[in-house]
Amino acid sequence: MSAAPPHPLRGELYADGQHIVLVVSRDSRNDHFPNVLVAEVTESLLTGGLNSVVPLDDNDPVEGSVHCDFLFVIEKQDLGEYMGTVSQGSIDRVDRALLVALGI
Repeated sequence: MSAAPPHPLRGELYADGQHIVLVVSRDSRNDHFPNVLVAEVTESLLTGGLNSVVPLDDNDPVEGSVHCDFLFVIEKQDLGEYMGTVSQGSIDRVDRALLVALGI
């Protein structure tokens, strides 16, 4: 695990000591702005029946769920420690959950 890179990529996980977040903004956007759009990751695998909550795969770098109803913008320098990248299967499910969360 290491410090945040200058250009975080979609699907990467970061931890600042209190929170784990997943970068969900597109890479081309991330290259041009000083911040990224992230979704909160919790340690719980429970979804509460919400289609906007995505349990991570067993082979992902952390255990838990991505909560697509909890989106926020964070400055790149505040991302914290790089934790790894989620699987393509997880990001595909996050894509569908973001559509639900945003009502698209």
